[in-house]
Amino acid sequence: MKLQRLRALRAIMKTGSVTRAADAMNLTQPAVSRLIGGLEEDVGFALFVREQGRLLPTSEGELFFQRVEHVLAGVDDLARIAQEIGSHRQGSLVLLCTPQAGYTIFPEAIGRFTKRYPNIRVDLHIVQRSEVGHAARATPYDMGFTVVPFDNPNLSVRRTFTIPATAVVPACHRLAGRSSLTIRDFAGEDLVMLTRDNSIRGKLELEFAKAGITYHIRMETSSPIVACKLVAQGMGLAVVDPFSPMMAQADTVVAVPLKGAIDLTYGFFFPENKPISRLSDDFMEIVTGLVKAA
Repeated sequence: MKLQRLRALRAIMKTGSVTRAADAMNLTQPAVSRLIGGLEEDVGFALFVREQGRLLPTSEGELFFQRVEHVLAGVDDLARIAQEIGSHRQGSLVLLCTPQAGYTIFPEAIGRFTKRYPNIRVDLHIVQRSEVGHAARATPYDMGFTVVPFDNPNLSVRRTFTIPATAVVPACHRLAGRSSLTIRDFAGEDLVMLTRDNSIRGKLELEFAKAGITYHIRMETSSPIVACKLVAQGMGLAVVDPFSPMMAQADTVVAVPLKGAIDLTYGFFFPENKPISRLSDDFMEIVTGLVKAA
């Protein structure tokens, strides 16, 4: 059923005559008549009858026109919707990230983003790093954020930045006032170590071995957040990612950058063969700014 035929029906119903409908549609009278004739063939019943020279809708035509009005209203609204989507006044942004970023910088980033785009819906899916590859395959999304590399070679990492790992020190410790630490500052210290499934553990042990540093592992945990909380309890020093100390919310610890030893690379990743939207690009810039300012 052609839209032009439906518009001819609306024009006649609104104006009351084929002549005025033709003027409104910028068509000839025979052209409008042919459109109505074609529409009557489509629907299988008469839409109008002539009585004493007047064109009147049939009862079926009246009922059909009620539905046509809804259809055409929706079609006419498509141009407005397309314009709003094109100017980013409508739409959505679906994000994937790991807990460390998802519970710290991403809420603030989403807050800033929605102030810029108040009508854009943001959906945030938080997944463990070991599940990032699977989630990227199973979840429709626009952009993700995690430590790279990870276990899905088909995903495209478009932008990365590298930041140092963080030393977590009790606020009363002699090292707490330093602007940064080096691997040698850990000599002789008690440590809260992450378990070996965390990549920081292997990198830290390698740096200790290269520097000939002796140390004492007092506690082990698989959770960087728990490591920060154990430091707050005086169990030793810890080396974690830069986001976990924000999650620990412990006033009795200080996070200090660990310079020249362990760098962590984070990246934004995107579905394969899908162009980066302006919304994704803007959110990426907001997150990058927050990380650099942290």
